Amino acid sequence: MIGEQFGEEMSLICGLVCNVRNKGSKISVWTGDWSAEESNFKIGQVLKHKLMTADTPKNCPSPLFDALKYEDHDSCQKKSGSTVKARLTIRPDSEVLEKN
Repeated sequence: MIGEQFGEEMSLICGLVCNVRNKGSKISVWTGDWSAEESNFKIGQVLKHKLMTADTPKNCPSPLFDALKYEDHDSCQKKSGSTVKARLTIRPDSEVLEKN
């Protein structure tokens, strides 16, 4: 977020939080419009690029993430288990966007 790395999509970003956990850490980027799929995908692509090119200590896994998932707020609030079906998914080993 620092340095306005997200270009035109920066105005769509409302917040960011990072939760560090033993099972796996989570970075959440909050956007103002879940239906703006193209902009949300661009934000995910920038985040993917930053994570894929980051200098990491030798003891860190590579890549730094399994998947970047875009989940809308309403679905997260209504979930009955620990997971939510993501609207968009970006994987480290693919340039293909998965729309769910």
